Amino acid sequence: MINMIKKYIKSYMIRPIFYKSITKFSISLTLCLLWDHFLNKDNLYSIWEYPFFLAGCILLSGVWFCYLKLDHFTIHHLAERNDRTPRKHHATKSIVDFADEKIISFEELTTQEQTICDLLSNLITGILFLLPALILSLF
Repeated sequence: MINMIKKYIKSYMIRPIFYKSITKFSISLTLCLLWDHFLNKDNLYSIWEYPFFLAGCILLSGVWFCYLKLDHFTIHHLAERNDRTPRKHHATKSIVDFADEKIISFEELTTQEQTICDLLSNLITGILFLLPALILSLF
């Protein structure tokens, strides 16, 4: 298991995985809080049970779709992309000019590495939402 993780995850992929996990966690948490505020008027259900469970299931279904993408399963109309010309960045506008390690953004990764980052960020965030929902629904 550890060898498989070392095979696919490189050290420069940790930052995009972390950033995508934080973003997905905050968006999902915001949607759960909105559900609790607007749809759960009588406080019949706990926020931990239904919206967290639903957010975890949606994120874990994203893991499955990323796995299918890694397995080269495509639907032809959805796989077509409109290629845009990349923007040129001015060299003096870079904030980090003298960093020891090269910081690689998500867009600079290959498509397989981007899919792996999406898969792992969906997995981490889905587990963070699904575990409290399952534990509190059992007790």
